[in-house]
Amino acid sequence: MNAHRLVVLPADRGPRQRSKIMQVLAAVEGDGVEPLAELLVVGLPRLRRGMTAVVVTPSRDRAWVRALGGLRGRGIGCLVVLVDAAGGGQAPAPASGTGGVEAPAGGEDAELWAVRYALAEHEVRHHIVRPGRSIGAQLVEVGGGR
Repeated sequence: MNAHRLVVLPADRGPRQRSKIMQVLAAVEGDGVEPLAELLVVGLPRLRRGMTAVVVTPSRDRAWVRALGGLRGRGIGCLVVLVDAAGGGQAPAPASGTGGVEAPAGGEDAELWAVRYALAEHEVRHHIVRPGRSIGAQLVEVGGGR
């Protein structure tokens, strides 16, 4: 996490770990000082086989996607939650050859689409969270991401 400080939670499991994660996420503030790509390059080597990296970001800069690309080869799972704070990026219908990400239509967010396409190229699962609806409901919907 990057805000005014870097926070690293040691690997653990169970309800206590979930509580720690939720406390950290509740207080997070993005300051935009350090690029997400740099944070991932520093943080990802701490992950070991069998772990899962979960990246929650509103970033439209595709540079950070490449850092996640090699995780599967190391036996590390990865999930990205893209926050569409403006709520403008529509979820396009799946298309063949693009990992289920179709080119944006008229009013759709081209930058969000480009990030989704880059994630699909690296076979990184992702979900999009938009304002105005329950986050939990959006993360479990079928077709809400790949």
